[in-house]
Amino acid sequence: DPKGGIFIGQDVLLEGDLVGIRASADMEGNWIVSGSTLSTRSGAEKSDVYVSKLLVGGEHLWTTLVSTPQNDTTATGMTVGDDGSVYVMTGSSGGSYLTRVGSCGKEEWSIGLGEDVGSWGDAYMTYCRDKVYASWTDTRNRSWLVQVGVNGSVYWTRLLGMEEGFVRGAVCDQAGAVYVAGQMMNASSDHQGYLMKIDCLGATSWGRALPLA
Repeated sequence: DPKGGIFIGQDVLLEGDLVGIRASADMEGNWIVSGSTLSTRSGAEKSDVYVSKLLVGGEHLWTTLVSTPQNDTTATGMTVGDDGSVYVMTGSSGGSYLTRVGSCGKEEWSIGLGEDVGSWGDAYMTYCRDKVYASWTDTRNRSWLVQVGVNGSVYWTRLLGMEEGFVRGAVCDQAGAVYVAGQMMNASSDHQGYLMKIDCLGATSWGRALPLA
């Protein structure tokens, strides 16, 4: 677009710069792309969060703008369910939210999850056995892990207890256990890696500090 917007497919215009782009694929191999657009065309910075679905060959199916409570909302994480539904986490001065967008592009629900992602800027999300897991470090350097059902019910929330640490990844196994990796400050004030296993009920099975290189 000569005015600075970016077209997705034939008729959807996303205005501004694209940031925080994430891509994944559903069970049928379709591409799912999510991110934010930053625009100052109205004189004030405004951010929109979008989700797009494309076929394997690149044909655009749909793009949905996710409802956000604040103008400074940005996309911070995404995962895709077995049925093709997309779960997008967003953050702003008003806190963090998780939104489900159905496989046909319709927004189905949105729930608040607590404080916004801090300066580390990312939420790490994974999907397993009809549960969505989101892990992030907030603006007060507290790291969280949340289990949410596909209906939007929050089953449990855990404070991971790693002071001066931040989350760098999360993945689940077929039994529903979640492994969260990150960095923390050790007794010598050096950043050190850690890995934690949390079971499907939210109990910590173990935590390990990873050796420094």
